[in-house]
This record gives sequence, structure tokens and C-alpha cells, in this order.
Amino acid sequence: MNMQVSIQKRLIFVSMIALLILGVLGNLSYGDTDPAQIYWTNDDTDTIQRANLGGSNVQDIVTDGYPDGIALDIVGKKMYWTDSIRDKIQRANLDGSNVEDIATTGIDGPKAIALDVAGGKMYWTSWLPMDKIQRANLDGSDVEDIVTTGIDGPWNIALDVAGGKMYWTNRWGKKIQRANLDGSNVEDIVTDVYPDGIALDVAGGKMYWTDWLSRKIQRANLNGSNIIENLVTTGLDEPSGITLDVARGKMYWADAGKGKIQRANLDGSNVQDLATELGEPGRITLGPASPGMWNLDVNKDGSVTHLDIIEIGKNYGETVTDGANPRADVNADGKVDIKDLIAVAKVVDAAAAAPALAQQLPILPFTAQVLQQWILEAKHQNLSPRGIAVLEHLLAALTRSEMPLRETALLPNYPNPFNPETWIPYQLAKPADVTLTIYAADGAVVRTLALGHQPAGMYQSPSRAAYWDGRNAFGEPVASSVYFYTLTAGDFTATRKMLIRK
Repeated sequence: MNMQVSIQKRLIFVSMIALLILGVLGNLSYGDTDPAQIYWTNDDTDTIQRANLGGSNVQDIVTDGYPDGIALDIVGKKMYWTDSIRDKIQRANLDGSNVEDIATTGIDGPKAIALDVAGGKMYWTSWLPMDKIQRANLDGSDVEDIVTTGIDGPWNIALDVAGGKMYWTNRWGKKIQRANLDGSNVEDIVTDVYPDGIALDVAGGKMYWTDWLSRKIQRANLNGSNIIENLVTTGLDEPSGITLDVARGKMYWADAGKGKIQRANLDGSNVQDLATELGEPGRITLGPASPGMWNLDVNKDGSVTHLDIIEIGKNYGETVTDGANPRADVNADGKVDIKDLIAVAKVVDAAAAAPALAQQLPILPFTAQVLQQWILEAKHQNLSPRGIAVLEHLLAALTRSEMPLRETALLPNYPNPFNPETWIPYQLAKPADVTLTIYAADGAVVRTLALGHQPAGMYQSPSRAAYWDGRNAFGEPVASSVYFYTLTAGDFTATRKMLIRK
């Protein structure tokens, strides 16, 4: 528990620093000098190619075989692709070196591929001789069929790992479908379209796809609801693969008919040709400039947000050799520090991140006086006025929270849902003997936490709130379910509910 408290303190401390730097780095250039690169497969030259983000310096990096789908593991510094002619999946370093066959049996006509790096799985579509979706471990072992019925020409695939869903296009079946990551609960979510490529903006709740017959780029809500939006409707011939850079508000796609790579804003405006006369570019993705470049999606949820800042905060000040999460060391210099934090913060949407981080206010383990010192230091260094304004807002809220309490209260636990542990905050208007009792849904007592005699005050931070490790009185982990917790403090009693989800 002490380790958990220490981690919480570090992540919140760094989250507050992140608020200062979010505004400082908001206006960086984004073009041909950006360190990211575009990767794509080329059906005309049977190669994998890449170029700078602005389209210059086109390179052939894989020239053997018949590459079709492509996906990148930035953390592992690997590139994965399907070979639909030779019925296998291969991988190599991000520069195309060290090619290896990783899956060669149990595979027929693999098309698109997507990775769940955190879960150690790769997923791909197959359409010849049988329509199906398969998956395997990242090393190619344990190939399994997960969807074999109700699909027609599965073409491209994208994952919402955090939501436990995979999405795919049916080129001949005229629809977009989704299912759980194990292949269960297949749903038709968009019909009467001719989709090819697909990409997800999970945070924004949107999916984007190319329509090869109507020659459009379209989008809709992730569940298929809302009117389909036509984003790009002119100038396209055979749009195929598509990928998103949500943090920068851009989408990229390949047009196999015109032999070019293009990009536009996420609303379809400002269409640009990046690379032309390419032959037939197919699947497309974005990656770093070299194996040593930075992976900004630290928690691998498919987008760069305040959650990646928090993940860095959990490891802040530590070195990889001493056990820090390697993904938090985004610049690969062996330690997690302010450089890693800045690398992520500069592409985070400040408008969305600041309120999200501000929600951490109830568990801040520092005083208003400490926060005031940070603000003075920021002003002294002439840092971003926008970041300082956010801190001043938090200071006002924290100052109010430290005023004398008028009532005793039981507050919502955090996180909720949780697995396996949670903190249960409360506040006392006067000193009292405090007990927290946890009940199962049937009313049976699961655990009683005798917290002893407590003085009046706020008990909200991880170092002061009640802590439950998700175990019963015998030390056994409890099952996923709804549980209730009751706070007794003198004459005061209150009950709330919480959910363990495993």
C-alpha cells in the first residue's frame, strides 16, 4: 500500500507540472520536418515504403514478397505485415531490416493486420479461400479463428483495445461490423456502403472509412449511429487504406487509383497531395522516423491524451534498469523525466487534458500553499499564461476544500470500476471512531476496516482515504460484482456502491 501511495503522489505531482507545459508547446510546426513518418504497402511494386510526414524522401524498405496489410509496434520497434500470396505474416525492424517469418501455418489469404501490443496479440482478416478473422500471439504462436460466419470479404481491421472491440470492413458485403476481441457478439453497425480502409478515433467516438465505389471518405459514431458524414467527396479515384493522427487533427489515406498518399483535416478540409506517382498504395499507417524515435501513446490505447501523461507520472524519476515501465521512457534514454513528459504533452489536446487532469483535484496530496509556490515559480520563468490560469483555477478550488468542514460525508471511491484495489474517501466535521464495512450484493459482510479514532478533516488523498485491496476477511480476492460500502463515524452512517470488473 505504501508503494501505491508513492506512485499516486508522483503521478499527481507530474500531472500538475504537465498543466504548466501543455500551453507552452501548443503551437509547434507539423509538416515535412516532423519526426513521424508514413508507412504503406504498394500493390504495384510489391513493396513496403515510407516517407517523411510531408511526403518527401520516399524509400523502399521491404522489397521481397507480396506485402498487403501493415501495422507497427512502436514499443517493440517492429513492423508487421501480411503476405496474402505466400500465406504468411512477417515482421522486421522499422527500417525493414531483420525480416522474419512469424506465422506460416493455419493462415490463408491474410489481408489487413492490427496489433494489440499490450495484450500481446495480432489480429488479421482473411478472405481466400474462406472469409474469416484470425488472431495469434505477437510471435506468431497460437493461431486461432475467431470470426468465421456472417462476414463477406473482410478487408481492413482496426482495434479499440480499451473498449474490448475490433472493427472491420466487408468489401463485398457492403457493411462495417464489429465484435468483441474474442470474436463474440458480431454486430452490423454500418450498412449499404462499400468500405475499404477503416480507422478509429476512440476518444472522439468516431470511425472513419474509405468507400471505394462512391469514392468518398466518410465517418460515423463508433456504434454506427448518427447520420453518415461525407468528409471528402471529390478528387478521389480508389481510396484504400486510412489512418488517423487525432492529436494533430489529421487523417491520411492512400488512393490506389491515382497512385498517391493524401491527407486532410479530420473534417475533410484542406486536402493535400503528399506523395504521387506511387503505383498502387494500399494499407497505410503512421510511425516514428527511426527505431529510436519516441512512442507517445504510452498506455497503448490508440491515442495520446492526459492518460499518457499520468502513465509517465507513475514512473517519474525512475530508470528503466531500476524497474520503470520502458514505455514511459519515450525518448529511450534510460530514465523517465521531464523530457519524456514534454514529448507527450506537446501533442496532447490541451483543451481536453486540462479539465481531465483537474478531475484529480479530490485526491491531490499537497496543500494550497505548495500549489501557490508552483504558480509563483511559473510566473517567474514566464511560462504559459494559459497553464498558469489552469493552476490558479485549481488553487482556488483547493483553497475552498481546505476551509473548515460543515458536515461529515462519504464520498465516491476511486477508481470505480476498479481491479483489484480502490480508495474510499470521506470527510469528518468532528472527531469520531470510524469504521468502513464492505458488503456483497446479497448483504453479506465481505470485509470490515476499523480505521480508529480520526480527527475532523478531509480524508481524500491516497495517503488518508480508506484503502481496500479487493480481498475478503480471509485474504481471498473477491469476484467481479457490485459491492456496497458503509461508513460509520459516531452517529453518522452512509452507504455507496462500487464495482469490481476483472
